Amino acid sequence: MTQEHAEKLVVIHTGFHKTGSSSIQHSLAHNRDLLVARGYHYPKFIFNGTEFYNRSAPLYGLYCEEPKTFLHYWYHNQLEPDHVNHALEKLFQDDLWNRDKLIFSDEFVSILSKQELIRLRDNFTRNGFRLRVISFVREPFNLMVSTSQQRSRQFAIKSVLSGNLLQKEVKKIKVLKDVFGDAAEFYNFEKTCFHPSGPVGFFFDLLNITLKPESALRINESMSQHSVRLLSYINEQAPGLKSDREINPIRQRLDTGWLEKIPGKKFQLNKDEIEFIKPSVLEARQSIEELLGEGFFPPLNLVCSGSESWGEEQIDFIFRSANKLDLHILLRVNDYLWAQELEGSEAETKRDTLTNLLRERLDREKLDSGLPPTKKCSMLRRLFRACKRLMLARLQG
Repeated sequence: MTQEHAEKLVVIHTGFHKTGSSSIQHSLAHNRDLLVARGYHYPKFIFNGTEFYNRSAPLYGLYCEEPKTFLHYWYHNQLEPDHVNHALEKLFQDDLWNRDKLIFSDEFVSILSKQELIRLRDNFTRNGFRLRVISFVREPFNLMVSTSQQRSRQFAIKSVLSGNLLQKEVKKIKVLKDVFGDAAEFYNFEKTCFHPSGPVGFFFDLLNITLKPESALRINESMSQHSVRLLSYINEQAPGLKSDREINPIRQRLDTGWLEKIPGKKFQLNKDEIEFIKPSVLEARQSIEELLGEGFFPPLNLVCSGSESWGEEQIDFIFRSANKLDLHILLRVNDYLWAQELEGSEAETKRDTLTNLLRERLDREKLDSGLPPTKKCSMLRRLFRACKRLMLARLQG
């Protein structure tokens, strides 16, 4: 191996999920000039006008065995996976393999299988790169809370809590250690939050780069208790995805986006939910600390939610957003609110007003049903587009 190759380095930030990855990725993209001044290249990759979730090259889609199942290809961006990967391979051949210091940030890398990670490792090694694989690991209870909040956009909370998320977290660590050995670095996410610039500043420190606080971007703010509980109910009644490759025809991307901004206290699990996951949390903490060292996590703190009742502020927000929601979403919002405890007579009055608004929309859209196709109600037009997307997805599959 030549001296030039011996000095080549690739830093791969693998997340994990819910550890500030989006903020790190946006900050890397925002500070490309600073990185270049320190010799690092954070690849810019835009395909057919689409900039990906990490503002860079998505390694997961390139190295996974089934890129057609990668949601950021076919679902979020409606892109043909083979075409994206062909463009990525060309980028590596024409440019990236010739660089001296590369940075990638892709939290999906952490869920690649062992064989897929070996292929990634060997590919970089053959091209003369020494690897440095950096992962932030969130405390298991906090991970379950944060993941329940995030996935409420598409799933019900109870389906998240009933899954095997924590077992997968342990497996991810084992696989990364097996494949990358001493090149794999693990840091507790909660401890990185004590850095003056948070996890972003901590990550840049690992690169020996001091980042000014104003240059550390913060993405993906948390949602309120009211938003998460309502979204969970909607997705329990009408899931956005019926399977890995099948979209629910009455749903569309971001159709509940307005509901993510309902004001209120930060989301937390309730007492029953905490008792349900506590055994798996304790087991995961022990398993991970056996892998990464005793004291890796801070002391366990099982924070429980308080009152989840709805007040005038929350109902008023729903009322102001009502005409921006699809009719079938508004129907489920109304059903949910009538099952909730309300604070004060004003909140009850506003809920009644919201129900009257719903009735007006139902009457109006019923009358619209006799109009020509181009004049039909918003719901029917959106249903047609959803069916069209479904047919395209099946054809591509």
